[in-house]
Amino acid sequence: MFNLFNKNINSDIVFIDSPYDEFSEFIKFNSSVLYELKKRYKTVITACPLKTACILTEADIILSVSDQYLDIRNINYPQILEVMSSPMDKFLGRTNIRYTLGYIKSGFRNLVNNYLESNYPDSLKLTFSCNYDYKLFKKRSKDFNRQLNEDYLKLKNWLETTHNYVISYKDEMKLAKQNLASFIPKDKKVFVILTRNFTKKQPQENSGKINNLIQLIDYLIKRNIYIINIGFPPFPMGIKNINYKEINTPMSYGEMIAFIRLTSGLLITGQGGATWTHLATDLNIGVLSSEWTETNLMNPINFTEIRKQKKDLVTGDFKDMLKNGKFKTIYNILKEYPPHRPIAGRQNNIVILDR
Repeated sequence: MFNLFNKNINSDIVFIDSPYDEFSEFIKFNSSVLYELKKRYKTVITACPLKTACILTEADIILSVSDQYLDIRNINYPQILEVMSSPMDKFLGRTNIRYTLGYIKSGFRNLVNNYLESNYPDSLKLTFSCNYDYKLFKKRSKDFNRQLNEDYLKLKNWLETTHNYVISYKDEMKLAKQNLASFIPKDKKVFVILTRNFTKKQPQENSGKINNLIQLIDYLIKRNIYIINIGFPPFPMGIKNINYKEINTPMSYGEMIAFIRLTSGLLITGQGGATWTHLATDLNIGVLSSEWTETNLMNPINFTEIRKQKKDLVTGDFKDMLKNGKFKTIYNILKEYPPHRPIAGRQNNIVILDR
């Protein structure tokens, strides 16, 4: 049914399944696949886990299943991220284990198939592959490093020109206010820091490896800036202070950024894979360490610098400041961060297939 090279169907509607993978893969998929397909088709449909849906800003319709459906099968986020896949699986055309568990063995794909056959029987149906160029509609060069560089270059080009930022759905904003707003003190300047502390998933990239990070947080909270450390799980900093809290509450990506919108801004570390997803939001952001794309690509890309050029966004580059222990400079910048601008949230375009 899903034929990657079946491009002869005369249809204004196209379906393509998203990755079932790291958050960085969703934003790359959004900018290099969905964005290109939107130039060819009137309606672009995709499928993805519910917790990741708001990242796919270029999709017209998103097919998903409930969190409960994934929870009882132990394949929801963040648990699925500890199931390790090799990046080479995707490059070599093998189905990676997260995709197999999330879409195939769970029955999610069968629900998608049935929905499409009932509602869009004449749509063009594609299976996502890293080895295919959806702009040129042809196979890509089988050079892993070149493919990787091309993917991030497409993300760079999209970020430079888009104002279609990743924002929460209206329902997610409502849930964040109902369930999470109580974590935020009303009489202090509050920042969220996203940290990581995975056991199996690239533990070498965990937040504990970042020099001066705990010292910076300690400096800020002693100056009455309230820090909320969020992670799945968060990196434990061993700090006991009324101005510091760690949260490991299950939430969608949209709920998380809706919660952050209630604070003064977001602090992120550059080595985490979701870095580029965070930078694709309209949140006030401060970047604390160098990005993976600055040190691992054939042609390095500094996404923080790209985001700084967008005058409608607030972006602080604290990489060198943190490295050199310039905590006071970071503090002076953060205390001037403005409130987030109010937004209505995205209209719902999600179809829950198991309801």
